[in-house]
Amino acid sequence: MPQYTSNMDLYKVDLETDGNSTFNIKTMLNDNWDKIDSKYDEQEGRIRGNSEVVNEVKEDIGDKSELKTEEKSSLVGAVNEVSTGMADIANDVSDNTTALATKENILNTDQKRKITLSTSSPSGGTNGDIWIKYKA
Repeated sequence: MPQYTSNMDLYKVDLETDGNSTFNIKTMLNDNWDKIDSKYDEQEGRIRGNSEVVNEVKEDIGDKSELKTEEKSSLVGAVNEVSTGMADIANDVSDNTTALATKENILNTDQKRKITLSTSSPSGGTNGDIWIKYKA
């Protein structure tokens, strides 16, 4: 009684029961070669498909050498560099906003100027105010 391999179902001669049988080229070789060839073709197709997906992902991500960051060895490192830079900018803006608010509080009312944009003529206000009239 012949045996078959578990993965590709290839024909295996059982020496105890088939030992005296005539060697059948079709069963013992050709059918097995066809199964191997078919499995190879299937795997080759999967590899080709995976290769296309990898190339599409590479296109979507882009070339790391084109990053405008110092860190180019990994995308995560580059993103972290940008994130750190953004945090530094946010801190600077916050510091400047606080400094401006402090300076504005030091000014007397007569040192502050009001700027008005309007379609009507100037009315009211104090000396030094700026009134910009425009046509709608």
